Amino acid sequence: MSAASTRDHPEISTAFIESICKRIDSGQRVRRSLPGWGRIFVDRQLPYLVVYRQPADRPDAGTDRLATGSAVYLTASWQRHNRSGLKALTREVCRSLATAYGAVVLVELWTRPHSDDEEQALHGIGPAFRVAVSRRDAAASYVDRLQSELGKLTIHKQRSQVSLVAGASPAPSDMRPLLTRKEADAIGCHLVGIEIGPVHQEPGGNNEFPVVRRELQRKLGRALALTFFDFALTQTPQRPRSYHALGRRAMVKAVWKVDEQLAEVGSSFDLLMLVTPTNTEQAWSGFRRKGYEGTPDFRYRPLLMDTSLVKRQLHSIRIESTEDPTIAQLFHNQRQQLDRQLSLLAGRETPAFLHDGLALYGDIEEDLYKLAQSILAQVPPATDNGGRSRRIDAAEFASRASAELDHYRKTFSELGSSVELRDDVSSLMVSRGNLLVGNRMTFPASRVEALLNHEIGTHVVTHANGSQQPLRLLASGLAGYEALQEGLGVFAEFLTGGLSPARMRILAARVIAARWLTDGASFAETFRQLESGYGFDKRSAFWVAMRVYRGGGFVKDAIYLRGLKSLLEYLGTGGNLNTLLTGKVALTHTAVIEELLRRGVLKPPLLQPRYLENEAAQDRLERVRQGMTIDQLIGGFAS
Repeated sequence: MSAASTRDHPEISTAFIESICKRIDSGQRVRRSLPGWGRIFVDRQLPYLVVYRQPADRPDAGTDRLATGSAVYLTASWQRHNRSGLKALTREVCRSLATAYGAVVLVELWTRPHSDDEEQALHGIGPAFRVAVSRRDAAASYVDRLQSELGKLTIHKQRSQVSLVAGASPAPSDMRPLLTRKEADAIGCHLVGIEIGPVHQEPGGNNEFPVVRRELQRKLGRALALTFFDFALTQTPQRPRSYHALGRRAMVKAVWKVDEQLAEVGSSFDLLMLVTPTNTEQAWSGFRRKGYEGTPDFRYRPLLMDTSLVKRQLHSIRIESTEDPTIAQLFHNQRQQLDRQLSLLAGRETPAFLHDGLALYGDIEEDLYKLAQSILAQVPPATDNGGRSRRIDAAEFASRASAELDHYRKTFSELGSSVELRDDVSSLMVSRGNLLVGNRMTFPASRVEALLNHEIGTHVVTHANGSQQPLRLLASGLAGYEALQEGLGVFAEFLTGGLSPARMRILAARVIAARWLTDGASFAETFRQLESGYGFDKRSAFWVAMRVYRGGGFVKDAIYLRGLKSLLEYLGTGGNLNTLLTGKVALTHTAVIEELLRRGVLKPPLLQPRYLENEAAQDRLERVRQGMTIDQLIGGFAS
């Protein structure tokens, strides 16, 4: 080839290959673009390499992304001038990995070309895989594991079809294998080819179905990870602790950029502050003067941003550039939640507000509603003596809260949280790690310890732990985190002996009021039912109704009881409390958080709630771990 044509079609040179293998051999990370198109990424020395070759004669949208979630992958074009260099690169990378780990498996992924039948029955196509291995490896346990895991995979609610072909070429039919069997045997490399049905593509392969491709990438990635774990245990002298130990630790720069951009959008508004009335006391006085009829005149802070412009910023974030499917799914969920929050704010004081709130926090499910009714039936109003106990004012409470923060600073001196006495809030609220206390508030002395453990021991501690993670979103809160946060907060009250019967009645009343709201009841109707039907005093009934009807109908308050119920079930079935303290996460994130902890992407929580130092709290926690329902919990009020 002439010098001019070499410049037009750059080749994978010997020097390029040597530089990559030198880094692998010395235990360094590799991330290099290939001449022309493609990339090689080696997180660290691991016993596998996932390869994708771009076809030269047909479109193949999205298939390269199926490979890039792995911790060691190679994507490249199959242009004629590039082939010898690509083969040499693959061979030498496999040699380095096999030398370091004892053996290596080379897995090549490709998409089966579309057929006319598939185009005619597009929506009936389920996932399909054809696995090609040598006759020698056909009976290996790691191949059995691959078949088994691929067989469990579902797309479009359809189970996959898997076939195994022993002795077939482990490469696309229109391409020669990157390594011959002889070359592979010489360096301790096993060859596996996986042909994938084009369920993730439009007919013809010109465009992908992005949602399907993300789901396929995530599920295929897990199947491969479990296969590599089996391979390591049976074909190498290494003994990794779990399949997560073979996953990616390093993140591409795009991950941190997307995380920062999503966190920036989230920090541009404070949802709770913007949907909480600023004139609660005046509204209560007005409602009382009108004979407890009509709807109170609530006032709200003005929006300081154009929600449509913020949405434009939100949807310009290139989540697809993050590669790691686990992280990408977290980001997609986060964007969806932020979008819904912005829609909620845009519809404040309109009928749309309630509908967007239901999309965010969920409807009031029947079993939760019945649980709330059961609590109110079992815990009568006569048990509420909170109003007769000694009370402390906001300044004294703020002083106690500051001392509590100082306790945590002994472990984490950089804790930036503070306590603020505010005229514009009427309840306790943690905002961006700071505890806001309404100036006019008073607190039963018997509840102070429980409130401190709820607000600081839960909300501030998880914010601080999240702030020490590489992902900023763990400080502000992953999608759907609120139910677990409030469940943890109420659970902290229980562990410290401060979850009173009156408090349980309030949590139940919030669920009841939210259900009545969604059923069409007016503010005054809900107020009267809480007072006359369930025995709440007028001010408490107003307060519950205000929280539920604010903004136009806010069902978030149902999550306190829902979160506590789910938390008890999680801990009673062996769930790890420490996982939940890693940051502001949802129970649905526990598997992901544990995966990222095992991969070394996240760090164990820095702070532990102070209540865990208490022997009585530990005894209560142990009872919960043995299995405890909310009915059993409130049954203890009588003992």
